[in-house]
Amino acid sequence: MFTASSNTTAPWFDNGLKWVRRHVSGLNGDTSGASGDGPKKLCRAWLVIVAALMLCDIVGASSAIRDIARMGLRIEDWQPGIWYASSFVAELAVAWVVWRALLIARPGRDPALRLVAVHILASAIFSVVHVMLMVALRHAAYHIVGRHYAGGFDWVYEYRKDVLGYLLIASVFLRCSGKKPQTANLYLPEAESTARPVFDILEGNRLVRTPVSSIMSVQAAGNYVEFTLDDERCLLMRSSLKEIEAKLAPHGLVRTHRSWLVGPSHVREINRTRSGDYEITLKTGRAIPLSRRSTNAQTLTKHKY
Repeated sequence: MFTASSNTTAPWFDNGLKWVRRHVSGLNGDTSGASGDGPKKLCRAWLVIVAALMLCDIVGASSAIRDIARMGLRIEDWQPGIWYASSFVAELAVAWVVWRALLIARPGRDPALRLVAVHILASAIFSVVHVMLMVALRHAAYHIVGRHYAGGFDWVYEYRKDVLGYLLIASVFLRCSGKKPQTANLYLPEAESTARPVFDILEGNRLVRTPVSSIMSVQAAGNYVEFTLDDERCLLMRSSLKEIEAKLAPHGLVRTHRSWLVGPSHVREINRTRSGDYEITLKTGRAIPLSRRSTNAQTLTKHKY
């Protein structure tokens, strides 16, 4: 028998909460996923969006009623109410498009070209779905009262206004999600701060807390860097190699090539190549280039492995 004190929750509720936390973390950069801040921020954003859209549509409906009266036209006041109420419901229903677009391309985190491409496409989808749903709701409302709605699908006209709505919703989501995500952090536990520094690798929405001594190499890969650990796991994180070098160089990792950082403790041997450069062989057998022009080449080649 179930009692009021039972803490058992339905599986669908737990799964839904996990989904919200996972996707909100992708927007605000919180990779822990364990705190309740994500759902709270999402709820706060939706409340602000509801209030803002409702205020805009109330003002729009009242202005439409006055403008129609000024022009000497006779129309029931409920009709502008239906127009703007349907727009409010439809716009709220497609606000998730803006949210998903921000997960894919967020200002301050992603390249400008990606931002422009993603948000132009997303705003077009947002507007098309908004107009289709809005017109359908108006036809349904007019049908209920025995009238016919004469308006149609004028997407070009509506898109100009929908872009403003899109930007409003996006700004609310960004504002309520908090600070932009950090690329990485060096985490030093109090008890081990001098002995075992730990580096936070952000792989998508997952945080992997890794001892710096376990990092064998870091390779640049476009807008990402790939970490290879001593257990041969490979983790991909959005960042530049220069940023990672600034964080890890004080803890022993060295630049061997424009695209590589290496942990010297993981080097098995270094051999000269025919070109005059060097080749580093890690303890796992992986070969990594060492440029003779690298400032670290002399130090590494003099070391006995």
